[in-house]
Amino acid sequence: MLAPRVWIYASFAAGLGGGNPAGVVASPEPISTQTAQSIAAVLSVPTTGFVLLDDAAANGSASARFFTPEKEIDACGHVTIAIATAFVDCGIWRWGRGALVSASGGEFPLRLRDGRVEMEQRLQAFERANVDWSHVMAALGPIRPRSELPLTVAGTGLRHLIVPLTDAAALSELALDRERITALAERSEADTICVWAPAAGRNRFRTRDLCARIGALEEPASGTTAGALALYLDELGELDGRELTIEQGVEMGRPEPNRRLRSNT
Repeated sequence: MLAPRVWIYASFAAGLGGGNPAGVVASPEPISTQTAQSIAAVLSVPTTGFVLLDDAAANGSASARFFTPEKEIDACGHVTIAIATAFVDCGIWRWGRGALVSASGGEFPLRLRDGRVEMEQRLQAFERANVDWSHVMAALGPIRPRSELPLTVAGTGLRHLIVPLTDAAALSELALDRERITALAERSEADTICVWAPAAGRNRFRTRDLCARIGALEEPASGTTAGALALYLDELGELDGRELTIEQGVEMGRPEPNRRLRSNT
């Protein structure tokens, strides 16, 4: 059996030191759950994708599993982008074509533009959260909520608790405690907590993605979280048009204002 191939990319990076690290392990044979979890722990990036190098992948349809250093998760946007990039880099896929990554969280069609990967996400969950602002403040501290908007769980592959704040400066005031954030995510039946606020400029928003329930306390750039937020904003009429830009990682010192999204619910 051929040895697996391993890559580490920084997805959504605008430059050195930016983006969200993503592991990619491609193998011609399935890797066991136990081995995949061990590899993800050794690579120690927020999430690693394990993808089969089979005939289906060669024809543009890849099957993937995603593991944080702690557990398997259903989907991962920034690693899906990394998988596509790795497959182009090693000649399995080519720019200018379409592709598909399938995981337990759903199917994600891709468009491989010239040096750019576009990922399509479909709204799978959109429901009022079974938590209120008192629960959120108990977890995140005395935040400044935009209370006219609902606390919602939205998802395109993972489930995200969407928490709206009044302005971008309020994001720097969050109290990050792993146990309290994990408890809030569990109570709301969400994988991560997406705290967001308007940023300067038309259709620009800033987020913090708190992922303690599934892995890292916070991640600097998130694919499925950004997709879920875009659909939330569109559902609630917060967009002027269909395109938006989401900034993330500012408070972590890894600002990446380069994820442009199109919402089409």
